Amino acid sequence: SDHVGMKIAVATPSRGLVSSRTIDAVMANLPGHEFVGWFLSHDLPIPECAEDVAAKALAAGADAVWFVEEDVIPPPGALEASIRVLASHSIAAVDYPIKQGMGCLSRDAAGEILWVGLGCTLIAREAFEKVRRPWFRIVDGRAYGGHDMYFCREVLKAGLRIGQVPDM
Repeated sequence: SDHVGMKIAVATPSRGLVSSRTIDAVMANLPGHEFVGWFLSHDLPIPECAEDVAAKALAAGADAVWFVEEDVIPPPGALEASIRVLASHSIAAVDYPIKQGMGCLSRDAAGEILWVGLGCTLIAREAFEKVRRPWFRIVDGRAYGGHDMYFCREVLKAGLRIGQVPDM
């Protein structure tokens, strides 16, 4: 599919503070793209934070929602490279370290991506349209997180694909 002229919304499920380096890096990625807004949440539990910003982004007419978490600094060209991955996937994720030696992507034995963290992840509108709300839920009794795993599992169940942005 042709993704030229996609309407892009940025979504930051914030708990209050967004790094100035994050803001700079996001703004540096936007020229050349139709930008429909940067949506932030404040003081909500984590799944509701993600749900809130995604819903606002889609309501603004976004063709794709670029999740950038408050402490992630997207590399130059990350949005452009993510848009290219969306030509054949519904989610395009840039891998980033969660802790020493561990990235944000989880794969099965065959190398297919099972789930990704939302830190720097472009999600096509169709992924939200094919998954029943709430899109994000706490799973496995975790006190923190798991909402991204839940969403990715539902996206895969809907027959859609998750891709990694290469070389980032």
